[in-house]
Amino acid sequence: MSSQAPNKFHSVALLGLLFGTLLLVIRALFVARLNIHWDEFFYLSQIFDLQAGRLADPLQTFHTRLFAPLTALPGEEPDLIVAGRVLMYCCSLLSLTLFCRQSAKRASSVQTILAVVLWLSLMETILHANSFRADGLCLALVTTALSLFSLGPISAGLGTVLLGFSLLCSLKTVLILAVCLPMFWTEQWRRRFSSGRAALLIFCTLGVFLCGYLLHKQQIVSREDIGLTSTQGPLLGMLLTKAREFLIPSELPRGFKTLAFSLCAQPIVYILGMSVLLFRLRTPARFQRWETWTILLLLGILLFYRNSFSYFLPCISFPICLIVARSIPESLSMKGIRAIMAIVALQGLSTVFLWWPYTMENQRNLIHEVHQRFPEPVPYIDRCGMISSFPKVGPFLSSLVMERYREKHLPIYTQVVASSPVAFLLKNSPVFQSGGGLLPEDERFLESQFCSTEIPNVFVPSTSSKKKGSDLSSVSRPLFAPY
Repeated sequence: MSSQAPNKFHSVALLGLLFGTLLLVIRALFVARLNIHWDEFFYLSQIFDLQAGRLADPLQTFHTRLFAPLTALPGEEPDLIVAGRVLMYCCSLLSLTLFCRQSAKRASSVQTILAVVLWLSLMETILHANSFRADGLCLALVTTALSLFSLGPISAGLGTVLLGFSLLCSLKTVLILAVCLPMFWTEQWRRRFSSGRAALLIFCTLGVFLCGYLLHKQQIVSREDIGLTSTQGPLLGMLLTKAREFLIPSELPRGFKTLAFSLCAQPIVYILGMSVLLFRLRTPARFQRWETWTILLLLGILLFYRNSFSYFLPCISFPICLIVARSIPESLSMKGIRAIMAIVALQGLSTVFLWWPYTMENQRNLIHEVHQRFPEPVPYIDRCGMISSFPKVGPFLSSLVMERYREKHLPIYTQVVASSPVAFLLKNSPVFQSGGGLLPEDERFLESQFCSTEIPNVFVPSTSSKKKGSDLSSVSRPLFAPY
């Protein structure tokens, strides 16, 4: 590819710039349009909880301090999440820039351009790289830290601080670091970082994490654990619990399910990627050591990490995109490369057409109606803290919490309503439907305590003038997209 005429290379660069810019613009449009994921509401609710003195989990909640200024912005929850998405969009641009800078040391300019277009075209990047959650922030912190490590001792010290902050925001930093490190590890790194210096960097990173954790914990309230979450206790015990919960799956690995869904949604990308990787195995140009490590680590994470959902893939997929780009035969003409780039970009655009109808309009309308009915914050029940500025009662109903809930056969809502007055039930999950996953005791209790209102999905405590349980099983407004 490097032997092609300069004007042909320029045509590839121009086409890559065109497709890359188009995909970035579409992602920017999705910032204020795409349906809000329940994790984003939960992420925002934790920020409000810290400021109100309600936050009970000191682990993986340092973002509540970093993004605290968001709560001072005007608007309701969707507006604040859009502002958070803008920050995540900037974080993804920073990560992409640093990846490109590093890939220039590993691949040709054409291969780097192709890797960028491939990463931007992935369904997971289009839908989730802007999401207001820890993943994009941690990726930006990790790639920045790894870039600083190669600049000198002072920069390396700053890099350890960034890694420590990333760990405070999410422990999945370890997984992101594992996939990105082989790409950044060069001969220069090997000469600069002896085993002793590497140990010092690790020690400093853990020191930043521990000090930050202890300072952050000072404002975290202690509350009675209802047995479904591990938010209290010694730090080491919580870390071991998290590792056992998230690195030892009890069923078919989540990553395989995620890849199966991704394959069905964008088969062309997977067919292309697997084809060039298999072709490379049949040639003398074997995989380099960093490429082998990246592939093995990626497969290991997908196999063992419980939360390998679609939103995690943008954090670990750029290195594999670069490996795919490097595996395209050198003999392929520039015309063939342009064709591959166009096919990949068109696959990405098809994702846009598929998910464009899934907007946040229903979510905006519901939240606005709730704020109109309840001008001041009141306690309520829902799945994910959708009315983030209000005090949510009960746990975040993640898949892990629901598994524990059913395993322990522990009715929670009878305890929740008895211990705290609840102004309304926001039915924003199939969990609250009949047979949706709640224990029969909780299902009967909610049906007996709440009745419908003029606001779809919102139920208030029953009064003598309204029949208890009326229309509790009905949901007239869909709120979340199926991703």
